[in-house]
Amino acid sequence: MFASVVNPAALSKWKDKERLTYALLVLLGSLLFFIGLGQNDIWTTNEGFYAEAVREMFESGNFLDIFYNYEPRYNKPPLLYWMIAFSSALFGINEFAIRLPVVLSALGAVYYTYRLGQLMHSQKLGQIAALIMFFSFQFAINARYASPAVPLTFFFTWTIYLFVKGYLQKSTPLIFWGYIALGLTMLMKGYPYLIIIMGIGGFFVLLQNQFNWRTYGKELLRLQPFWGLPLAVIIGMSWITYMYLTAGEAFHEVYMDETVRRAFREDKPLLRLKDFGFYLDAIAWGFAPYSLTFYFGLIYLAVNKFKGWRSQPVLQLSLSWLLVMYIVFTISSGKIPTYFIQAHPALSLLTAYAIMEIQLQNRFWKGVWNATFWIPGVAFTLAGIIMIYAYSLSPWFYTLVPLPLLIWYANRNWQITFLKTPFLPYTAMMLGLYIFMIGLLPQLETHFRRYDEIGMLIEEHVMEKDLPLLVEGRMFHNLPFYAERKVIKNQTPTDMEAYPTDQPLLIIVEDQFDCFFAEEQLLWEGYLYGHPSESRFLMFMIDALKQEKGQRNDMRKYQLYYRGKASSTANLE
Repeated sequence: MFASVVNPAALSKWKDKERLTYALLVLLGSLLFFIGLGQNDIWTTNEGFYAEAVREMFESGNFLDIFYNYEPRYNKPPLLYWMIAFSSALFGINEFAIRLPVVLSALGAVYYTYRLGQLMHSQKLGQIAALIMFFSFQFAINARYASPAVPLTFFFTWTIYLFVKGYLQKSTPLIFWGYIALGLTMLMKGYPYLIIIMGIGGFFVLLQNQFNWRTYGKELLRLQPFWGLPLAVIIGMSWITYMYLTAGEAFHEVYMDETVRRAFREDKPLLRLKDFGFYLDAIAWGFAPYSLTFYFGLIYLAVNKFKGWRSQPVLQLSLSWLLVMYIVFTISSGKIPTYFIQAHPALSLLTAYAIMEIQLQNRFWKGVWNATFWIPGVAFTLAGIIMIYAYSLSPWFYTLVPLPLLIWYANRNWQITFLKTPFLPYTAMMLGLYIFMIGLLPQLETHFRRYDEIGMLIEEHVMEKDLPLLVEGRMFHNLPFYAERKVIKNQTPTDMEAYPTDQPLLIIVEDQFDCFFAEEQLLWEGYLYGHPSESRFLMFMIDALKQEKGQRNDMRKYQLYYRGKASSTANLE
């Protein structure tokens, strides 16, 4: 009957249009992660640790012992360092190569989010989840930043995919690879993730068995823990074991502080009331533009007692994933919003499920549901307009602002699923990020992030390759990378004046420094961010805007002086 009323050729053409639209959205999203990837200097603080540690690996030829600023760095396992080192061996030690593994990890995390949705529900749900995951705000802004958050999300998601597929299909080879991936996850961030992933897997199996405790133990054995866990531990603890044997108590103190003590600090009570809301708040802004949709969908499903959860593996996994991570990190004393990025695949899957399943008849609740798409869509469109206006970007950016709404309006006739209202936040977010990366970042880089210029001037004018760089009053954590030498932080004018006048000296000081250098020894002067970290990027953007308007802010004028065997005679402001 269906075939008699639908033209098969027209149906095929419509499906081709759907596939083409989805492919185009994925392509545009992927390209956006690569745009200008190497144009921005290394960010301080966290990115500076990874960039400089890898540079020192190549300088020393030692890829096992990690050093930053020529001092041992025991804080994190080595996998991300090794990934960056491999990329740098291929493309050179530069900003592009340092960030490339993170971008590829981001695309890998999106891909395995799609595969999980496809495996446990349908290809359509996987596609929707992947688009949601692409530009979840906190994931997207960390996808071009050399830190463990996004690579950990990739290994985390890959591990869960292998375990779930291996369990559902009773495939020992897939489970074997799952334990390999689990070991690599531990090698990325540490052994606590063994507990977290095993907790997610264990709860998923429990839901799969509908809380049947009699069969639960037998079902868990299908995950082959007796040989699998030792394999994962051997991989994940290999570097830690090596460091214990070579560095001993010095490594033990730092690594314990990064893992156990950060999670359970004695000076804080185990749980406080505000702890329960910390990651709910982190989801609200970190999972934008689909956080409102997620919360509405979660409440809707909860009110309906998660109808169908017994037959829906995608619900079972998403709820296991979110519940275990929420409990573990709520109990933990150390709370950082980036810890919950590894839950974004689960958030995406649950949100995609809600988009596909929620069918509301009540006009009021239907309006509220649609508002969860319109509010972030309009908000990110306005954010783009504000960026263009506030930072005086090129007026041609204004022509791009209405595109998401125009595409949505035109689609009333096209009737392409991936351009309907639920995907308005995706297109608005993509446009906002495009304006940010193409328009705003280069402008901020030109005026307030001149670290590469400082490095080039040092390389050109400073003859002594082992001469340290002294920094007054603070530390710029990316300067060791650009100066290619040890940086001595928190120096006072008294410290600097104590150096004999017949010895070479290389310093960065604030403009009001009562300088004992000759004018011709000034290599550079300009503005740098005085706050301890640029990673709190909204504050950095606001301070940059205040600086442009002549208002009080944390941008400070610094000067680079060199006194040596062949001092510069040029004032290179």
